[in-house]
Amino acid sequence: AAFVSENMMFSKSHWGFFLSRVNVTNINSRGSMDAVQGSFNDNAIPDMRKKIDENSKISTKSWFVYNEKFCFIPTISALGFKQPVANWHTPVNDRNLLCNNEINFDSYYLPPTNEKHIFLTEANVNWVMQEIEKGQPGCPTICTFSITGGSNTLCINSPEAFSLDVPAPPNTTVQWILSPNLQMISSNSNSVTVKAISPGGASIKAIISNPCGANMEIVKTQLTAGTPMVTINGQNCPSESAPCSLNATPVNNYLQFTLSAALGSYIPTDADWQWEKVSGNFFFLDNGAYTGTSHTGNQADIYLTGANPTDNPLKLRCRVKNDCGWGAWRYAEWNDGTTSPPPPAPEKYYKVAPNPTGGYDAKISLLNSSIIPATTSPITVRLYTIFGTLLSTTQMYNNSSGTVYIYSYPYNTMYITISFDNHLESHTINKY
Repeated sequence: AAFVSENMMFSKSHWGFFLSRVNVTNINSRGSMDAVQGSFNDNAIPDMRKKIDENSKISTKSWFVYNEKFCFIPTISALGFKQPVANWHTPVNDRNLLCNNEINFDSYYLPPTNEKHIFLTEANVNWVMQEIEKGQPGCPTICTFSITGGSNTLCINSPEAFSLDVPAPPNTTVQWILSPNLQMISSNSNSVTVKAISPGGASIKAIISNPCGANMEIVKTQLTAGTPMVTINGQNCPSESAPCSLNATPVNNYLQFTLSAALGSYIPTDADWQWEKVSGNFFFLDNGAYTGTSHTGNQADIYLTGANPTDNPLKLRCRVKNDCGWGAWRYAEWNDGTTSPPPPAPEKYYKVAPNPTGGYDAKISLLNSSIIPATTSPITVRLYTIFGTLLSTTQMYNNSSGTVYIYSYPYNTMYITISFDNHLESHTINKY
């Protein structure tokens, strides 16, 4: 450990004794040695000034502000800085010398005011005793760190290195913790190399501990792993795979939506935001007209050209890119709260085959297998002669098929009616 005194309080840029009017410039690149801080002597500077003031041969005297307790033992020298100090009177009490890795000591004591050389005070004695009680290897200061380096956007499977802005003090341990979508490639007490394995927001955490149990946690967030997923601002998007439910009230049939995304340091252009129409009655504003089925830019203006009911809503998709490329499409839907009217009932649900028939029976089946009468009423089938005489009456056992037996009737033209509720349809058949 180092026990040193505080900063110098006296500073001069020129030094000279004048028997005549002469200025002497100090050529020492590190400044005037009389400005070096350290411990003080109570009498040195006052005595020196008094003698100069009393010397009548010195015609011009200029005095700088100084503290009479002038420092003779340089603090910077006592601390043993790793790198040469360019300015001897640079303050050393304005930063943590351990955290900046400027000195080789594990600890040091810097009193707030100058003290006599090798002068014991209650404060510095307490500090010495605390250092002794810590034992070896001691308890390094937990400094203020940040995590630097790397990119804010981590492409999938591309290594990125991050490090502490200053090295961790000796005898500390550093634990690196990554978000689940990052994988560690290598690490040491000062740096970690990672790669992204899945897209999304990411973070890197360093927990620095000293032997006395003191911990410091530093987290680097606002990282983006992989390509980005766009967000439609103010809208309900339950998951990245489920369509967003757009909740907006049109003004004179106009809608407007905006996008955002975690893009790291990437600055997107309008071309990096894309919108596309999937279905529905609407157009995007594009090149000054509401005629577009696609659009670029993070804001989309939409004009509704017709109904977009709950069972057939407006559908669109959007995406954005970053340094790693295009993100996946995000799908979204908007409806006007109405329901599509039911389609009109067809004139005929059924067909009769074969026609002409060989004479035994006629099969009734659906014209369109996806259109089945929704009735729960009996479906009645009647067979008539060409002259309107009723030959038989039967009921279909389900809503999709039936059989009419005609083998006992003479060869001729007949017709069949199928009826239920208010529906009636007729089919002509020929028996040959």
